[in-house]
Amino acid sequence: MRLKIVSAAGLFALLAIGPVQGMEMRQKDADDFRDGLLSSFPDLANSDFLTVKPAGDRLQLTLDFNSFFDGLDPKSFRMTGFGPWSLFIRPQDSKTTNLNAETSVKASLMAKGVDGKAIEGNFSIGSLVLDGLIDLSTSGIQLGTSAKGVDFASKLGERQSAFRAGEMNSMLDWRASSAGSRYVDFDGSQSLSDYYQEALQSQVPEFRISAARIDHEYQLNKVPKREFNNLLLSLFAHGNGSFKNREEFENFRTALTASFPMLSFLKQSISAANLSVVSPLADVNAKYLNSTLILGGEAGAMQLAWGFATEDMKIDSEMIPASYLTLLPRSVDMQLRLEGLDFASAGRELTASRVQTTEDVRSMGERFSRSLLGNKSMVVNLKSLKLASDLYDLKLYGTVRTNGGKNSQLELWVIADDFDKSIAAVQELSKNEPDLGQLSLWMTVAKGFAQNGGRSSLWAVVQHPDGSVTVNNQPLVGPSETEN
Repeated sequence: MRLKIVSAAGLFALLAIGPVQGMEMRQKDADDFRDGLLSSFPDLANSDFLTVKPAGDRLQLTLDFNSFFDGLDPKSFRMTGFGPWSLFIRPQDSKTTNLNAETSVKASLMAKGVDGKAIEGNFSIGSLVLDGLIDLSTSGIQLGTSAKGVDFASKLGERQSAFRAGEMNSMLDWRASSAGSRYVDFDGSQSLSDYYQEALQSQVPEFRISAARIDHEYQLNKVPKREFNNLLLSLFAHGNGSFKNREEFENFRTALTASFPMLSFLKQSISAANLSVVSPLADVNAKYLNSTLILGGEAGAMQLAWGFATEDMKIDSEMIPASYLTLLPRSVDMQLRLEGLDFASAGRELTASRVQTTEDVRSMGERFSRSLLGNKSMVVNLKSLKLASDLYDLKLYGTVRTNGGKNSQLELWVIADDFDKSIAAVQELSKNEPDLGQLSLWMTVAKGFAQNGGRSSLWAVVQHPDGSVTVNNQPLVGPSETEN
């Protein structure tokens, strides 16, 4: 069964009806459209899963997943509420058509797993609205969804999980790329408000995450259509990482390398407000958190930029002494950029490597990493890093340059405000945590190298090509005996 997001045959059949918006649909139009949609899924042709009928100037598509479960023993498998759901399609002209759906969901699942454990699930959505536009002239899809009152709960044996959101909204814009017809660009966004998720299991520490709001935005440019689709099909078929034989693995690798590096530009941003995480390792709370990733450039010399920021962050963990927890920053603001990522060489490494054993896979991974990061000169640019807590206020920026296996060059500037107060605070903490005495000693030594100006202390740290290190032009480490 071939996977297709949209059946082109079905859409062409519908749009061929005529360019006049508002004309009445006929049953023949509905039958032709259904036949076009199911042309790739002949197994469904005689089922009640999809029905299509005219509804004025629209076609009404009805999906009923419950029809899949007719005839099953209700004592071992019972699924209710998964349909019938309706979607309305209205042609605007010979190239575009609108999609619209409004519904609510209240469904349940009961089954027995292969191990005999009970599987239960309850799903409800108070309101679900979908609006979309398909434009065949640009291969474009615009799709927006809005859901309110989302509540999912499931149970598998002793494992229980829950997901709730007051509101969920998403937007997707998929269109032909300006780079040519072989490529597509797409961007989108998702947002959740009053978000809550938990996982519980007997004798296992609980996991909970909640946020007043979570936002996710993304943008991808110049994605090769055919290669991307082939890779998606391979991932669906082998998502668990298993392959029946070497031929299947080679086919997957061919799909991967043909699409590599898959795009010319990527931007992704995730932010959360009033975030709270309870986990076995640590509890984390933050008033605000944001992470932004940008990847772009030519395949042989791409740039990766990463930004991370958080405000009023607090971490609690029984694994970390309280005195050490006070040293963690309450706010972080970082801007980091990597220049010179060689995706072209890394892709060729994937193609050329012979893979027959697990050791071959590990070795290929190492060569891939070296090709991506280490074969050529690369620059790590720390544009800004700000760390602040009740004990310190630090600012760092600088660069690291790799030189094809030779000694790296480092230039790093560190600025600390009220450094004497930070030393005094750590000395006070060391009264209860003697191990912090070593940190206090190193801070005192660092003070001797600092350049002072007002409330600030400055350290300019430089690692030279010969391997020597200076701090504010004072020698700290001598030259290497031999250069790498």
